[in-house]
Amino acid sequence: MMNKFYILLFATFFCSTHLITAQIPDSWLQKNNFGGTPRYTSAGFTLNDKGFIALGEDSTGYRKDCWQYDPINDTWTQKADFGGTARCRTSVFVIDSLAYVACGLDSTGFLNECWSYNDIANTWQMHSSFPGIPRSLASAFAVDGKGYVFTGQIAGGLSKDCWAFDPVSNTWAIKDSFPGSPRKYATAFTLNGKGYAGTGYDNNNLYRNDFYAYNPTLDDWMQIANFADTVRWGASGFAIDGKGYVCSGFYYNHFFNSVWQYNATTNVWLQKTSYQGTARSHATVFVANNKVYLTGGSDNINFLSDVWEYTPEVLSVAINESKVQPSIIQLVGNQLNIQFRDPQLNASILIYDASGREVVNRFIGDVKQTSFHLSLPQGIYIYSIHANSKLQQNGKFALR
Repeated sequence: MMNKFYILLFATFFCSTHLITAQIPDSWLQKNNFGGTPRYTSAGFTLNDKGFIALGEDSTGYRKDCWQYDPINDTWTQKADFGGTARCRTSVFVIDSLAYVACGLDSTGFLNECWSYNDIANTWQMHSSFPGIPRSLASAFAVDGKGYVFTGQIAGGLSKDCWAFDPVSNTWAIKDSFPGSPRKYATAFTLNGKGYAGTGYDNNNLYRNDFYAYNPTLDDWMQIANFADTVRWGASGFAIDGKGYVCSGFYYNHFFNSVWQYNATTNVWLQKTSYQGTARSHATVFVANNKVYLTGGSDNINFLSDVWEYTPEVLSVAINESKVQPSIIQLVGNQLNIQFRDPQLNASILIYDASGREVVNRFIGDVKQTSFHLSLPQGIYIYSIHANSKLQQNGKFALR
């Protein structure tokens, strides 16, 4: 029976030294620390496959600096400062090529401003102010070209109203209110054309685990399965590869580093691998280069600046069904068959086990196809194919 051979989309190879570093799916890897001061309640977003951290609060007060993260080189670069006053606890959404930062808290109190950042021009621009009551700790997501800001802390209490920003007309419109209790510290993400939000701390002084999905076409919220772990506030939400995630957070005197995945098709939450860093709340998360990055936050003792990279469980596709790979590969038993779409020069294949140890280094030569037997034990393996003096293809397969 033919074994299927699968692509691992998110492996990083250092080909010049024949050294490979391959993150196992559903795993975390520590990266270089955030370039700015340790902080929490920052604004995090992604533009052009780069991550950005701006604003927040550190040991000296509110911040207005902005930093760009390059996931390929694992480096941080300072960018133009935010155009308004230093602030924290803002609401962030991304539409097309701009990141929008709304509301928040500065030294004067709650805010209703809305700004956008253009990473190409490295500039900030002010837009129409949020028309609701000025607030901080509101949740936000972007769906179908509009940004939604809802819930949050206002003077004298908490809110549940929801507003949509249209960047084309530079206007805001009131929408169906968040259906749960008024709250702050809720988390949110966008998934499959809908917005999702839940958890938080409400007007009855209760930590929450209820969750809701917003349909922008119907302007309607629907309750979904409750978040499956402990009630909490200050969690971080993100979506990648067709799944939603909630991680970290706080409940009374307990901080979390757990990670939970939401499947919108089955309406089920599943626990995933926790990150190894300090448990925290109010961490900032962004998705860049097909991976997730978590940084910042607080454990109630320290502001944090460590950075953790998450490789999700990716949707694998058979190579013989892929239209983007330069070769067709089949694994029949322990026989590996490689067929290039075009003749290759000086082709070779490197194979590594799950620990990153090289187990095969085979020169193929100037061929269009080849096959050979693998004398390897059962397990997960990472491969890379080189030809014409460059990497042609890489991926993952299992011998069972």
